[in-house]
Amino acid sequence: AFGIPIMIPGDGYVDATLTDIKNTLKQKWISVRGLVHRIESGNIESVKKDLLLFRFRRASLKNLFNKEESFKTSNPLTNRLPKFVVKIIGRRCLYLIYWFLTKLTLQDVRLRKRENKSYTKLLNETSAKGFIYQYFKKLMNSLVFSYYTYKFGQPRYLVGLSLLTTLPVDDKPILDLACGGGHTMHYLTHRFNKQPVIGMDRSFTKLYLAKKFVAPTGNYFCAEADHTLPFEEGTFSGVFCSDAFGYFAYRKAAVFEMKRVLDQNGVIIITRILGEELKYYRNFRIVSFDQLKRYFKDRMNIILEQDHVLERYIQKKGPDLLNELPLKEMKHTGWLSIVASHRKDIFKVYGVFEEWPHAFGYLKLNPLYHETGRDENGNVTFTFRFPDNWYAYEDSQWKKYAPETVKISKDTLEAISKNIRTPEIDDLISKCVVVGMPKKYLPSDHLLQ
Repeated sequence: AFGIPIMIPGDGYVDATLTDIKNTLKQKWISVRGLVHRIESGNIESVKKDLLLFRFRRASLKNLFNKEESFKTSNPLTNRLPKFVVKIIGRRCLYLIYWFLTKLTLQDVRLRKRENKSYTKLLNETSAKGFIYQYFKKLMNSLVFSYYTYKFGQPRYLVGLSLLTTLPVDDKPILDLACGGGHTMHYLTHRFNKQPVIGMDRSFTKLYLAKKFVAPTGNYFCAEADHTLPFEEGTFSGVFCSDAFGYFAYRKAAVFEMKRVLDQNGVIIITRILGEELKYYRNFRIVSFDQLKRYFKDRMNIILEQDHVLERYIQKKGPDLLNELPLKEMKHTGWLSIVASHRKDIFKVYGVFEEWPHAFGYLKLNPLYHETGRDENGNVTFTFRFPDNWYAYEDSQWKKYAPETVKISKDTLEAISKNIRTPEIDDLISKCVVVGMPKKYLPSDHLLQ
């Protein structure tokens, strides 16, 4: 469906849920065997809808008699009532009451109408931003909306780009493991345009977003990242994983699989690893400095602290893969990255970039900048604004390089819209006021909004 192979065993399940934290093989949501049966029966449209659309859980009497006790699925009653009340009344009775109330309020009918309306809008979207808005904001009402919409130029994204510049050009493909919506794939497919790049994720919807809007020249597979990967030994010259390792249920198995599918001289890069407990990241699994070292003790490796890599990037410099910082300095923010390989030549101090990695693609005004004024000469004042408090907390490092306000001339705005480089635009790129994006990422009237 949609040209994206699903590489999951028949008894497995495709992710179509609100959270990415739980293991999909235990969630039992969309059955792969059921998808195959419907495809063989010619019911392709229902398959596409199930794969693309987030569906709200329905109350069903079947759950009351399921041998696997799936009646324990959370519902508003069991979530809101005190535990002692739930224990006295019983989960089965509460679920029956919940099912009865959903019938009285026609909940199932309302949900189906909402989902069908959303599905039509998703298929008709012409930009990645519009798709992200319809799926993550309107349908799911999830904070993930901000994370995906405003990822280009994001501090953690720049850290990932910095480390990716160390990948040598090779004939073998690169694997972006747990690639999400394909933002890193956008960079990889531009820099390695003659080298195959493969993105893999458990979420079919995110892969659809990546393939249709963000990095259409990439190759995509829907599969679990922390299980046996559907590739032969030594397939890849590089394996990259960002913002996902802490969510893996089987991290040791994931590391083993990365090594197995990697060429003997390949490079593994994992970023955004939580090295110590932070207040607002209870669901993100901690991986200590020592544990990371043990995972890759069979090859040369270096652990880096996020702030240090970002500071060098702001200066237009690649990472320092030669000098590992003391552990105390790495604990400043808690976010770690690791680069591991048998190749000795990649472990060095990288100098100035020939081109800003975040400038690849079509030049666009960073959507975090909003128009706040115009003068009589047509110059426009833009102000930086975080989309929400959570994004501001997670990505406060934006303030290190993005100015609070900036004034841009009418001619420069026109040059940006035509993807023309000028000295003023180069300066704006250095501050991430202007960033490179896919052609279909923002609506065509973005500068007018």
